[in-house]
Amino acid sequence: MNTCIAKKFSCKVLSLFRWQKKQILKYSVYIYELKSMNFFRRHITGADLSNPDFSGYLTKRSKHILAWRRRYFVLKGNKLYYLENPAEEPHGVIDLKDCLTVKSAEEKINMKYCFEVATPQDTYFMYADSEKEKDEWIGHIGRAIVRSSAAFTNDDGYEE
Repeated sequence: MNTCIAKKFSCKVLSLFRWQKKQILKYSVYIYELKSMNFFRRHITGADLSNPDFSGYLTKRSKHILAWRRRYFVLKGNKLYYLENPAEEPHGVIDLKDCLTVKSAEEKINMKYCFEVATPQDTYFMYADSEKEKDEWIGHIGRAIVRSSAAFTNDDGYEE
């Protein structure tokens, strides 16, 4: 009697495994199709990146995987765009209008020439190739933050 129950149970488990395997294959095909359509890439179209305030390569830490990726950055006005290379559309932007701070993060991340750009939503970590480049980026981003801040634009939230 016990062997009969064990056989029935193993048949149920095996059929469940086959069903799950089919579902996994089905969804992996969907994910592959979405990847081939660049569904997961969020490119920003129509951004005018001509005559930037500052531009160059930095290595940025991704938000979710926390992997470091070399990106081309373009600072224009109060927006910091990042691209895989200068020939492509930007696939991300940091709005410096709401930025809280830009500062060195070498001790926090334990990486040379690293700095952070903090917004209310996210903190972005990047590193430059040299101390001079890091200081240039921090200076340019800091000036962009000041230019777009309420104190500099004389926007105190009150109507006259």
